[in-house]
Amino acid sequence: MSASNPEKPLPKGGLVRITREAAARGQLEGAILLWFLQEDFASVHTLIVAAQTLLHHIGAKAGKPSKTVTWLKSQPASFQKRALGAQNFFKHANRDPDRVLIYAPMIAEIYIIDAIYMFEDLYHVMTPLMRTFALRFSLSHPNVLELSSLPVKFPASVKINQIAQLSRTEFFDALMLAMSSN
Repeated sequence: MSASNPEKPLPKGGLVRITREAAARGQLEGAILLWFLQEDFASVHTLIVAAQTLLHHIGAKAGKPSKTVTWLKSQPASFQKRALGAQNFFKHANRDPDRVLIYAPMIAEIYIIDAIYMFEDLYHVMTPLMRTFALRFSLSHPNVLELSSLPVKFPASVKINQIAQLSRTEFFDALMLAMSSN
């Protein structure tokens, strides 16, 4: 199996080439899938921070850094430390291995939407998974991201007032089906 296609066998020697774009896309889409399945908040956060960091560094070299990272760096050091607390908690346990984190999943959602827009800005593509998350996010948080400001729209077959009431997994199933049939 290869990194980009689980059906395809690995090449001789078992090595694969992974571009930065493929790495960022895989991390971002992995985080989105776990988010829609409402699984493992730590993995969602860890994957999206990895994707966002990668995209931020690539974007910064092109003059397009992450808006979220740029804003965060402009805040006082004490705020930055609190904001990065989950990221450090999920990676390190050298100081307090018995500590319990009280986590706000909205943090990962903000990082996901930021990474989606960075990915689209850098690579000029927004995958169906990315579009599906962006649409769900805009319905759930219209004060953060207005539906009318999205570069993607719902498929014509989708009734927004009905789909907005669905759970994450139901929304995912319905929207992915609608997008694949267009």
